[in-house]
Amino acid sequence: MEPHARRRTSLVLGWVLVTLTAFAVLTLLVSRYPENTPDVTVLRWAMSWDGSRLRSFMESISWLTDLWPRLVPAVLAVLVLFLLGHRVVALSISFTFVIMLAPIEILDWASGVAVGRFRPNGAPFMAFPSGHVLGTVVMFGFVIYLARRLPIGTLARFATITASAILLIAVGPSRLILGAHWPTDVVGSYLLGTAALIGFIAIYEAFERRLAGDDRTGSVLGGGEDSQRRWARRTNINGKPPLETGSSFQRLEPTPG
Repeated sequence: MEPHARRRTSLVLGWVLVTLTAFAVLTLLVSRYPENTPDVTVLRWAMSWDGSRLRSFMESISWLTDLWPRLVPAVLAVLVLFLLGHRVVALSISFTFVIMLAPIEILDWASGVAVGRFRPNGAPFMAFPSGHVLGTVVMFGFVIYLARRLPIGTLARFATITASAILLIAVGPSRLILGAHWPTDVVGSYLLGTAALIGFIAIYEAFERRLAGDDRTGSVLGGGEDSQRRWARRTNINGKPPLETGSSFQRLEPTPG
């Protein structure tokens, strides 16, 4: 691995360690002081902004970032990529999702049990961390990552990144203004979501390289050639479908007869 690749790997792994450590410390503090005064004070201040138009906007954000409104479009997008011939991309996303789902859900559940705090609106669900925020950070953070790599038009890239960023930023405040979570629930989810997103991207790139027959280090853990040129070379978005290129992915297809 080249020196700049090693430095990039160290920075990424260091950031994961920092976010996971901060999440662990926050989980411990919240479990010891579940009704701490700063949490209550910040929540009351956030809920005081509950105007009719703002509430409608936040309810829309909350709905868009719920499980099914996130999951259904994601599944359809992966299916469309597969049907259009971009099978390396589609399968890499699918395999990564299957691998990352269980660890994220276990961390989410274990943290909720460790803290044992219910939501401020009285709903009989574990409050810490916020599943809305956690899922949004991982999913729409990954969408931003893909949009930056895809050889798509400038306008399409800008629209995709902007819409995803709005959801990423607004989902946290929406959970506070609607009284669905405590502030530390939201902060914890952003921390855990950041670490999960980095892991998701790293595993995705490993699958992408393996299926495309490329043993070089990916962009997250090593850098290398221009990301959009690498994407086009691996997935053949600018050329023929993968099954017509003679890549190693072709060996995954059954031989007729």
